[in-house]
Amino acid sequence: MFSSLEYTIKWVHSVLGYRTSTHVPRDADGMALVRDKKFCIVERTGGELDYPHDSPSFAVQIWSQSESDAEQDANILAIATKTVPMNDYHINAVGIPDVLSYGLMEGGWFVWQVNLDLEVNLLDKSN
Repeated sequence: MFSSLEYTIKWVHSVLGYRTSTHVPRDADGMALVRDKKFCIVERTGGELDYPHDSPSFAVQIWSQSESDAEQDANILAIATKTVPMNDYHINAVGIPDVLSYGLMEGGWFVWQVNLDLEVNLLDKSN
């Protein structure tokens, strides 16, 4: 069965080019520990599952030592939904993204978030 979470993590990484996962990296306790001084967290925040269709909502958080970098990368990711489309045949549609700022978080990280809504077919072509 298709994993929209796994695919979204790979797509975000391909667009932004830095560490992307479902959790804060262990070495993020001190800002200087994360090599690129940026990372992304992808989490499913909801959405209907009506097999074989799925309508997941994802929150993609961009964590950076620089607020302007976090904002820029959030905007780049939102724009990429149109310019670098998710090209897997399971993805039927990508909604218009929302972009918001959480500001300065504990540990000195600036966090911006992009909310993505997808329409997904869970079945493989062979089914």
